[in-house]
Amino acid sequence: MAKSKTPSYVLTLRLGATKSDISALNTYFELSRKLYNALLGEGLKRFRLMRESKMYQQARKETKKINKNKLFKEVQLKYKFSNFDLNKYSTSLRVNEFKNIDANTVQALSARAIKSIDRMRFGEAKRVNFIKYNEMYSMEGLNNRQGIRYRDGFIYFNKLKLPVIIRKNDTYAQKCIQDRVKFCRIIKKYKGNSIRYYVQLILEGIPPIKHTLGTGEVGLDIGTRTIAVSSENDVKLLELAPEIDNIENQKRILNRKLDRQRRANNPNKYNEDGTI
Repeated sequence: MAKSKTPSYVLTLRLGATKSDISALNTYFELSRKLYNALLGEGLKRFRLMRESKMYQQARKETKKINKNKLFKEVQLKYKFSNFDLNKYSTSLRVNEFKNIDANTVQALSARAIKSIDRMRFGEAKRVNFIKYNEMYSMEGLNNRQGIRYRDGFIYFNKLKLPVIIRKNDTYAQKCIQDRVKFCRIIKKYKGNSIRYYVQLILEGIPPIKHTLGTGEVGLDIGTRTIAVSSENDVKLLELAPEIDNIENQKRILNRKLDRQRRANNPNKYNEDGTI
């Protein structure tokens, strides 16, 4: 399943992981590293076979873009070089050693492996890099419905339920989590000899504006239509909702007009001095 194309932003928060949680996460990360390397190795083998084929060479020589793309699709289909095919290959690997890695995360690892090979294929990188032991620093899913997912202040991953740390005075994070979570990414970081885990929530929309806190004291006097602001450096009187037109004068004119019409239509109801 393709990831959503709507605007996104990232919120990084620390996970309140216990020692047993960290141990479990370390195991999952190591399994993911091994699986990623296996997928990358298989993808690289298929790519090399595809690249050496006559079909691939013919596709490279084709000058018309439409024909070129068509030929590349055909050769990729023949040699099963795609995210779908690599994910299908991973099914056989998940029977034993990798059975604890959910399908959603495996799909993300397959996509990551194909993307790495494509970077080399299109000249953006000289080679692909297999991940060394203890150097797997992130895991992610494809959506927030399965696998690694966020629900009401917790990250759920396999049998783990990890609390997400959001400070009460962190208004920025409080606003961010109101947006829809597209998918989650768990990040592993080293601090000295200890390991800390964080979650990156990929959220839909535009991030809230961060307001820099100033210094000093400010006095406010809020009225029905204006607000007075007083500080050591400045005094201001600001209109509340200045974009809204003030219709008080129009109301007074209309009320006087209505009053005159009532007097003209009901002269017997008023005294000579205008009173009722």
